[in-house]
Amino acid sequence: MIARDFVPPIVVRAAAKLRRPQAAPEIYPTSAAASAACAGHGYEEGALVNVVFEKTKRLRDRLAARPTPLDLGTTDTRMVLAVRGLAIGDSLTVVDFGGACGAHYFTTRAFLPADVSLRWCVVETSAMAGRARELENGELSFVDGVVDASGRVGRPDLVFSSGALQYVDEPYSVLEQLLGLGSASVMFARLAMSSEPLDLVTVQRSLLSAHGPGLMPVGFADGSAMCPLQIIRRDRLEEIVGRSYEIELRFAEQEGTQVLAGHRIDQYGYLARARQH
Repeated sequence: MIARDFVPPIVVRAAAKLRRPQAAPEIYPTSAAASAACAGHGYEEGALVNVVFEKTKRLRDRLAARPTPLDLGTTDTRMVLAVRGLAIGDSLTVVDFGGACGAHYFTTRAFLPADVSLRWCVVETSAMAGRARELENGELSFVDGVVDASGRVGRPDLVFSSGALQYVDEPYSVLEQLLGLGSASVMFARLAMSSEPLDLVTVQRSLLSAHGPGLMPVGFADGSAMCPLQIIRRDRLEEIVGRSYEIELRFAEQEGTQVLAGHRIDQYGYLARARQH
């Protein structure tokens, strides 16, 4: 069983589409302007939410069969190894920002020993969190705000986010909220970033079938999805994280994944631990 990338889709996948002969992606002055261009086609759109939900249910059921070996992509391998390294006791609390319908939880649960209990809280859009609550169990829960996550699980051992910060209206503000949870460790993966001192806002277009783990469920029609994409500054992210965390690992996941308006976009991930005071 191979666990694929979850929502949002990785930028390199969108970049492949952008390399086909078509109009160059437009740069927008603000996230609000980009959102207006995506009206009715974003991550709150019902068809996308249902596709991700059904794909995740299938993933959960496949993983329940305990496949051996567990075949994972690069990002998920990093995630489960990071979680495994933190699980030195008999329990672990994780806040998963942008974790869709819980695919990261189901993947991690299949990897960890059964005697390690998890408290895994996914922070998602209202539409995604509402649909995903059908998958809640004694370990997995869904909320639609960072503050709500703190109220649900308290201080987490790990804050994890894969490819999500660049899809929110105010990524730096959300980053500070996540760091403010006071977790012992943070891990960010699949971040579309600029090495230049500027932020870029555009619209990412993808197919519904590209979202969620695995193939399109039978009976679902494919379609298009659009969402604002913010290319954030690597130096600013590292400065914000570095105020209270020691960055132990920075990994280049995809270098030069896209050129946007003449600016090179790279994809990075980070693992950091809270500074000792």
